[in-house]
Amino acid sequence: MNNTIVANYFSHHPDTDIFYFTADGQAFYTENEADNHARNLLQLGKDAHIEAIRRENIPLHSDVNEKEQPDAQANGKDNTKKAGSRKK
Repeated sequence: MNNTIVANYFSHHPDTDIFYFTADGQAFYTENEADNHARNLLQLGKDAHIEAIRRENIPLHSDVNEKEQPDAQANGKDNTKKAGSRKK
């Protein structure tokens, strides 16, 4: 996800600590909303990944290069998932 877009969402929603982004770039407040949208994407044959991004994991300035953002997999964490996959 583009850091400038993510930073813009957080700057416009100061009380939100986490957004769930679907593969088509839409942001949601809840995982359930993102999951429902991702299911629709999946039915259309499109990518249905969801990425949860927390405020603390974004650069403070929107002009930061995407290369400077740590990769979730490099940190041993994978924040992406397929629609409908839930931990139980």
